[in-house]
Amino acid sequence: MDGILKRAAETKQKIQIIYMDRNQRITQRFVTIRSMDDINIDCYCHLKKQRRIFKKENILSASDIIRKRA
Repeated sequence: MDGILKRAAETKQKIQIIYMDRNQRITQRFVTIRSMDDINIDCYCHLKKQRRIFKKENILSASDIIRKRA
């Protein structure tokens, strides 16, 4: 998963994450990573349409977004 996060941060590619928030709710988010360190990921969240900071330890999965060909 770290590889996907690093590549997305470098390329500014939108990815999908599955995240568990502080209330133990699991959400699906589409994000563009602005920056990251060992603990946090600073993203633009396309669902909330604003900047969000996610804890890496709470990200359950991360994946590329598969686009359908026309």
